[in-house]
Amino acid sequence: MLGHFVNVAPEPIDNVGCFRIVANLLNDKIQRLDFFVGYTHKGIEKIIEKNPIYKGLIFADKVFAYPFFGQYPLVLAVEKLMNIHVPVRAQMIRVMLIELERIEVYLKYIGVMSSSSGIQMPKALANRLISKWREMINSLFHTSSQNYFKIGGVYQDINTDFERIVKSNILELRSVLKDLLCLTDNIFFQKKSIGIGVISKQQIKDYGLTGIIARASGINDDVRKKYPYDFYANLDFDIPLKKASDVYSRFILYFDEIYQSLSIVEQLITYMKKQAPNEPILAEELLKEKDFDEKYIIPKGEIYIPTESVVGQTGVYLKSDGTVRPVRCHYRSSSLSKLYALNEMFSNMTYQDLRFALSSLGIEISECDR
Repeated sequence: MLGHFVNVAPEPIDNVGCFRIVANLLNDKIQRLDFFVGYTHKGIEKIIEKNPIYKGLIFADKVFAYPFFGQYPLVLAVEKLMNIHVPVRAQMIRVMLIELERIEVYLKYIGVMSSSSGIQMPKALANRLISKWREMINSLFHTSSQNYFKIGGVYQDINTDFERIVKSNILELRSVLKDLLCLTDNIFFQKKSIGIGVISKQQIKDYGLTGIIARASGINDDVRKKYPYDFYANLDFDIPLKKASDVYSRFILYFDEIYQSLSIVEQLITYMKKQAPNEPILAEELLKEKDFDEKYIIPKGEIYIPTESVVGQTGVYLKSDGTVRPVRCHYRSSSLSKLYALNEMFSNMTYQDLRFALSSLGIEISECDR
């Protein structure tokens, strides 16, 4: 191929793990992109297969840099195979923590996109808010967020003062979001993002892209609505959509998704206030924490459970032969699908726009290198 090669690495610069990109350029135009992953491979799926499921679950939170998104689909898959009925309060706690963590991740993406465009102040605002948000999430329970989701419920109930803690942080977040959203009116930012990194609906379907990328092209696809799990069926929220399918649309959607997550959290607070005190947080059949090997024998069968994570559809395929160890455990990686679609999105883009466009995709390399 004509042109010259440039090694673009490491990417992404603000994430866990890294991958290598080799760009083939003709003058300053990108002709082809080749990616290389596997530098931080952890073998999580095989570790889960080699251990009793209650031990394997410990490693599931390493799939993402954010533990809840790795734990959730595996827990749901095991519960479905074992026909476990999760208490309503545990369902609400799970959904609340997932949405709070979703907000944290989207704030990070907003900050990374702003700095990649050359505008630094929004990232400083976002980083300050992210630190407070993480402290708030950790203050909701008296243990580590690692392995907090359990088969049949959650490890322990959240702080009794959770309403005041969450609402005070939401108030500050809404104020800062207005300041961050001003970036969309910046002419320099618009010129670098509008019409850049476009991918068609057909290409999105061909590559199996989900999440923000799909919704930025007008595809109404959200697992929380399409296949509701846990308490999502009882919640009222919208799926924000755009049509341009470019970097600018994806940036706007991160804000829209945050507002929808805030709405979900506020609804959950209302629901939880109506509950009687000391509601169970673990399935009745699993309340005794002894003889785990007997309690967690997974019935023979196979299942795939999808969830809506920050990168799109993250699901778990689980197959059991009727023992405590799954025969097969496989995570669906939305980030890997995005990497395969890079050439479709970035062909004929100028090299100077590459980092900015990449930052809009929300790629989590830890999810690829499981």
